[in-house]
Amino acid sequence: MAFEPELIAVHTAAHGRYDKDYDTTVQDLYQWHVKENGWSDVGYHFLVRKGGDVHPCRPLERVGAHVRGWNSRALGVCFSGHGDIKPWTPEQWEGGLELLRELMFKFEIPDVEHVKGHREFPRVAKSCPGKLVDMEEVRARLHKLLIKTVALPEDNFSQNKESIHGSLRINSLDVRACGRVERTTQSSGSVRAKDRNDE
Repeated sequence: MAFEPELIAVHTAAHGRYDKDYDTTVQDLYQWHVKENGWSDVGYHFLVRKGGDVHPCRPLERVGAHVRGWNSRALGVCFSGHGDIKPWTPEQWEGGLELLRELMFKFEIPDVEHVKGHREFPRVAKSCPGKLVDMEEVRARLHKLLIKTVALPEDNFSQNKESIHGSLRINSLDVRACGRVERTTQSSGSVRAKDRNDE
C-alpha cells in the first residue's frame, strides 16, 4: 500500500543543553535513530538546517517514524536545534515554509490546519517542536505564502508545483549521505524490520 500522507508533523531535534542549541545534521539523526535506537532509517522525511538548507532523510514513499500512532498518515519535517532553547532562525523560517508549501502541493494537503506540531497530536506530552515555536504563527505564515503562490500567474504557479526539489536549497552532500544511510541500513541484520510506531 502506497504512503499517502494527509498531515505534516513539524518537529525540532531537541538538540542542545542549557542556553545553547546546535545545528543538527542528518548524520546526527542517523546516529540517534539508527545506531542508538536500532531503527531502519532516520525517522523524519526532511531536516531544515539553521542556514535554511533542506536535507532529505527518509524517502517520501516510505512511512516515517516520528509521531506514535500517526506515522502512516503524516510526513515528518524536523528543524535543527532545540525549540525550548532558541527559536528557529529567519533562514529556517524561510526554508521551512517553502518546504511545507511544496509538500502541501505534492501530496494535496487540503489546508494549513493539517500542518501540526508534534505536541498537537493526541497523547503527546512533549513540547516539540518547542516552547519557542508558535504553531499558530507557522500556520498563519504558511497560509499567507499559499495565498501568494495561488495569486501568481498560471505559468509560475505550475512551475512551483512541479518538483519539491525545484525551488528549495537541497544540499547535494546530504543527498549522497542519505544514500549511504539507506545502503547501510539495508545491509544490516540487526535493525528492527518494523519501525513505523517508533518515535
